[in-house]
Amino acid sequence: METRAPAEPQPHELDEIVVTTAGRREQSRTDAVVATEVIDREALRENGAENVAEALEDLPGIEIVPALQGSTVRMQGLDPQHTLILIDGEPVIGRSDGALDLTRIALQDVERIEIVRGASSALYGSAAHGGVINIITRRATAPLALDGRVSLGTYDPYALRGATLDVGLGAAVRHQDFRLRADVGVHRVGAYDLDRSDPATTGSEVTQYDGGLRLGQRVGQTDLGLRLRVSRRDLVGIDASATGAVYDRRNRIDELGVSGTLSTEFARGTLATQVYVTQFRDRFVLDQRGSTQEDVDQDTRQRLGEVSSQYSVTTDDARHTFTLGADVQQETLLADRLSRKGTRTRVAPFAQYEWLANEALNLIVAPGFRVDVDSQFGAVASPKLALRLDPHETLVLRASAGRGFRAPNFKELYLSFENPSVGYRVVGNPSVRPETSWSFQLEGTWQPTRAVGVRVSLYRNQIDDLIDTALDESAANVVYTYVNTSSAVTQGSELSLQLQPMRGLDVQLTYVFLDARDLQRGRALTGRPRHRATFRARYSVPGTGFSAIVRGSVVGQRPFYETAENGEVERVLDDPYLSLDARLEQRVGEYVALFAGADNLAGAGGRYLNLRPRGFYAGLRVDY
Repeated sequence: METRAPAEPQPHELDEIVVTTAGRREQSRTDAVVATEVIDREALRENGAENVAEALEDLPGIEIVPALQGSTVRMQGLDPQHTLILIDGEPVIGRSDGALDLTRIALQDVERIEIVRGASSALYGSAAHGGVINIITRRATAPLALDGRVSLGTYDPYALRGATLDVGLGAAVRHQDFRLRADVGVHRVGAYDLDRSDPATTGSEVTQYDGGLRLGQRVGQTDLGLRLRVSRRDLVGIDASATGAVYDRRNRIDELGVSGTLSTEFARGTLATQVYVTQFRDRFVLDQRGSTQEDVDQDTRQRLGEVSSQYSVTTDDARHTFTLGADVQQETLLADRLSRKGTRTRVAPFAQYEWLANEALNLIVAPGFRVDVDSQFGAVASPKLALRLDPHETLVLRASAGRGFRAPNFKELYLSFENPSVGYRVVGNPSVRPETSWSFQLEGTWQPTRAVGVRVSLYRNQIDDLIDTALDESAANVVYTYVNTSSAVTQGSELSLQLQPMRGLDVQLTYVFLDARDLQRGRALTGRPRHRATFRARYSVPGTGFSAIVRGSVVGQRPFYETAENGEVERVLDDPYLSLDARLEQRVGEYVALFAGADNLAGAGGRYLNLRPRGFYAGLRVDY
């Protein structure tokens, strides 16, 4: 069984799925040495997901957790800053405290999402030691294609200002070797308040406009591509302090990305080059009602430019594949809280070799190596080794080990923040070292019949030189700075069972055990559940166009830590919770589908769980 989330394709379909993330080159997923999980376009439609965060909700080993501006991802218990997010192989910028808000990335132009866990993805460099999530956008494949989606919803009785709205429109044309696709979207989530005892809102009002354009031209054996992405996102909310002060809060986030690709096919190999420039701006305004004493107006601007080139070649007997390449990046960050402009340049050559050692057992050995030379911290090497063995036609075994790292961000290097009302400062540390890690992954998939599939995996990730804040003892006043202070381990197992007990019914059950520990403090990492189970059932009535989906997760207790009045740290266990979603769809004719659904039916939420309340929605989808 090859893992496909959330629904498992039939064996004859698996060869048709092409992935690019695991080996940084196109290959059939059934041939990939490193396990790659794929959420394809059909699965995205079935789930009714509107953004990447919603699409990843019920995958094993992946947690979608609330962040400052939306929702972010935690893979195998590792913090969000340890997972690299890509769009068509290009890094997404605009992190806040290391976390990237995945609700920013809408799905109207997404073809599939590829997930690779652990530092077996070491070929991607910094921030990839937890794994890589690569979002592949759609391209024109038919002479003419039109698609659209409109959805309306509400979070009553907690809604404050208006309903939720999601609109996505796309059009594509292809004529001979020319292709074009354009997409636009409007997305709105109304503010909501779970506690009417104060004026503060629990969830912000979010309004986003986005668009994309993708062009392509084939000239002989060469393919040229151009892609443009643009978005504007506004978040509006109300904050309140313990002293009674009330603040109107607003973030305006603007993004622009342009990339060009050039790929040439040779007899046994491919040379591909990609040029990418993106910029991100976040203006944060905090306006205190009735006073200007604590008003805040901060501007953050980030820019990233990257040139990536690689050559992959396979020998005539198809037993040896070599990949050689290099990434060159330049990143800048201007922010009011930084003591100086952040600038870094990084050059990273990489190589990978895949050897089919035994054809009968499909034994493949794939060592890889990457060196990142960074203007801020010098050079870091990231070796990896992946193995694959097929002892039987129904059984696939995979193992991988790799070393990863996370470069210190500009905040950790150059922050300059002072809180005079409390009497402390936080300053960056230009001498802080990169975090490093070792990751070990072991996985087996077994598919004895077309109706049964089992996946079992074990993993261990150890991170050293974790960057954290600490009191600067040499300072005359109370000053905190960033230092390499601690180590952490996340280890556990995942079990997935996929069944087709009857015609039209697909069931997926998963269980995840996680042991995540802070080795420096000798305690469990904050907010990580030791036990988590997910479930998904889809039933379709053949010949009617009707389908129903129920999906959800059961999450065990999560540890949190609070400082008591006497200064001691107390451990608090949050209650287990159930997250439950349901969706119905009815096709009307060949091109139209009507749908309705509900999110968070069980009403999960609480002090440590800032989930959106129970909500209902309905809409229609058109595909031509």
